[in-house]
Amino acid sequence: MVPAASVPDDDRLTIAAIAVMAACLATFAHEAAGHGLACLAAGGRIVRLTSVYFSCSRPSVWVAPAGPAGNLVAGAAAWALLTVLPGGRPRARLLLLLVMAFSLFWAAGYLLYSMTLGVGDYAIAAHDAFGQVGWQATLVGWALGLLLYWAGIRAALRAAQWFARPTAFSARSLLGLSWLAASLAACLAAAFYAPGRLEAIKQAALELGASSLPLLLFAPQLRTGLQQERPLARTGLWTGLAVLLFIGFVLTLGRGLGGSGQPN
Repeated sequence: MVPAASVPDDDRLTIAAIAVMAACLATFAHEAAGHGLACLAAGGRIVRLTSVYFSCSRPSVWVAPAGPAGNLVAGAAAWALLTVLPGGRPRARLLLLLVMAFSLFWAAGYLLYSMTLGVGDYAIAAHDAFGQVGWQATLVGWALGLLLYWAGIRAALRAAQWFARPTAFSARSLLGLSWLAASLAACLAAAFYAPGRLEAIKQAALELGASSLPLLLFAPQLRTGLQQERPLARTGLWTGLAVLLFIGFVLTLGRGLGGSGQPN
């Protein structure tokens, strides 16, 4: 056991900066890489692309499910990289951990939300595939959503153990600050969508903030043991990258690209 006094705390600003980067990447995976590429592959034109809304000029059964699929691909890719990432890379490890968590939890939470209310990507995909969506499809959606949450929590909890150190600023605080910074960044970016700021902020809060609440709920399960990863020291490079990425994110997906569109 490493004495708590000998282990420096992680830098709060660096944690927040990495969380903001992860939120931008998870959102890009859903909206731009997921919906956007599916629209272009179907021969359509992107009519509206924002951090919470998407619209394609050509109807296609592939556009709606491509958003959640983008999250699943991003989450799986981050998980795969985490399994081979050597020690001594705390900032890269935290970035991959958060991209994985935000992406998988977004896909899982959105599935529960969409199938319960009958709106959004999953409901559209189910309607396109099966026609009328009954209670059976809703139950299957709930089962799959809970299963995806379970898998995401297990993967994130395993990765977070690398940061479970006996310091005043524990891994639980690290995850809480990461969730808060990412949620605020998502809502702030959505606030730049002029046609409907309040609704866009609400969607951002649900998609990234509410869906990622397990980051707070499973944190008490972290066990403090031997120090496995170096503390997150402050670095101007990562903070600067986060600032530049967020500014670019706000000016593009935050404000929105294209014409008018609907939530997707």
